[in-house]
Amino acid sequence: MSQGKIFEGFEISSEVKESAEVCVIGSGAGGAVVAKELAEYGHSVVLLEEGGKWTKETYPKEPIEVFFRMYRDFGATACLGKPPILMPIGKALGGSTKVNSGTCLRTPNKVLRRWRREFGIEGVEPEQMRPYFERVEKTVSATPVSSQVMGRNNEIFLKGAKNLGYSCGPLIRNADENCHGCGICTLGCPNDGKRSTDLSYIPKALEFGAKVYVDARAEKILVKDERASGVEGSILDRKTGRAKNKIRVNCKLVVLSAGTIHSPLLLKKNGLANSSGQVGRNLRIHPGIRVSAVFDQEIAGHLGVPQAAYVDEF
Repeated sequence: MSQGKIFEGFEISSEVKESAEVCVIGSGAGGAVVAKELAEYGHSVVLLEEGGKWTKETYPKEPIEVFFRMYRDFGATACLGKPPILMPIGKALGGSTKVNSGTCLRTPNKVLRRWRREFGIEGVEPEQMRPYFERVEKTVSATPVSSQVMGRNNEIFLKGAKNLGYSCGPLIRNADENCHGCGICTLGCPNDGKRSTDLSYIPKALEFGAKVYVDARAEKILVKDERASGVEGSILDRKTGRAKNKIRVNCKLVVLSAGTIHSPLLLKKNGLANSSGQVGRNLRIHPGIRVSAVFDQEIAGHLGVPQAAYVDEF
């Protein structure tokens, strides 16, 4: 099997036409995993990612540039309500795993059992899911935050929780020994310490022959005989965001993994898969609240991993 390749927008000067068994839209926590698994099973895979490829060598030097280059809507996507709540959405190879804090929590046992009990989903009992969780955690280097990068604020948080007798501990994160605890995980990782999907799953997908197009925006899902038959879109100029060439992928199967927001948007734009009327509905988010206090010692809360400890007492 030949090695796959990442094609970047600046390398492409004409229309692109590809054929594969599977076209995957999106390279985040969903798309990258699907691409790797299907490629490993021997299927031909083409993956499309609207954002660019960023490495520690090309990492933007200024925070404002990260928002312009790695976030959708420059990081200003908001859920309307009282109050409005920002929803950070990544737009880069790696999707939102490129710009999140790296927290890796398993689906709680009570949720898995509810899925089985109320929705009849089979194969999701905690013991059945355990080997799959372990497999993913190994692939992304998910381990508890070490004391070296914990940060003083999280140390004090855990000390208080333990003094109160609460169940607590260091969070599990997808980071390896290259994590320096510099505290800017939501601006990407300049050290490649956070094992986002562009560093964990995408290389494995390439190893098994997948082709990856970055700066490639999927726009139209083609349908033939009531089945998806391909994807059309645009190759973008990374600096301006403007379309410069067309791309078309003919395929037998389309996997739409463009995230919680843009997957339903693309389906509705194409008038697909909405016989239930539920596409784009039932969104749930988990807003966070900052708690501040005055201490008689310097905390330097900006140093260390942003999300490093938890309390699950309640």
